[in-house]
Amino acid sequence: FGVLNDLKAKLSVEDARMGLKTLGVHPVSLKHAYLELDLSNKGLSTAEICESFPNIIYLDISGNKITTLKNLDAMTALIQLNASKNQLRECLDFLPLHCNSETPTSSGHTYIGSMLTFADLSDNQITDVGSFIKKHPFLECLILKGNKIAVVSGLEDLKFLKVLDLSCNILPAIQGLHNLNIRELNLEGNKLTTLDGLATLNKLTSINVSKNFIESLQ
Repeated sequence: FGVLNDLKAKLSVEDARMGLKTLGVHPVSLKHAYLELDLSNKGLSTAEICESFPNIIYLDISGNKITTLKNLDAMTALIQLNASKNQLRECLDFLPLHCNSETPTSSGHTYIGSMLTFADLSDNQITDVGSFIKKHPFLECLILKGNKIAVVSGLEDLKFLKVLDLSCNILPAIQGLHNLNIRELNLEGNKLTTLDGLATLNKLTSINVSKNFIESLQ
């Protein structure tokens, strides 16, 4: 039975290799490598297979049944992630390796923490935004459309965030966005009754608040 299990694991990795795309120079190792992995719509219940591809920069695992992203901890070069249409309950609940005084390693120059700039987590079951989000400080675009978010928190450390999509959630009020550098904000399809909470978003150029319960734009 052990041999059969090993064979099954090997075949799983080989099947995943079929999703490798975009050959280029890796920004960390400076060697030629595949930079993109497409595992969308594969019926996956876990992202464990991604552990076999730690150097991927662009990852698409959309359209599966994945409940957690913890298996992405070793993907220290990940820049863009599409994990939409899964069954995730938390927002970006993985912690890329970060070499510091508390966690020293012999190859610390490659462990600089999360480099993620784009994350599409739309159409999941996320209720909590703040627990892990600060571990991804370079995020520029965060898409959380179609989840179950009622409270937004933990975004204050995202100094580079420009696009935030919170449409089709259950937000009763605009909160947790104080002094962010957001330029595009989508709040369509929530339960908002006022626009209170936008005053400190000085760089905001586009906002969508349609399909709410707002009676006045004052």
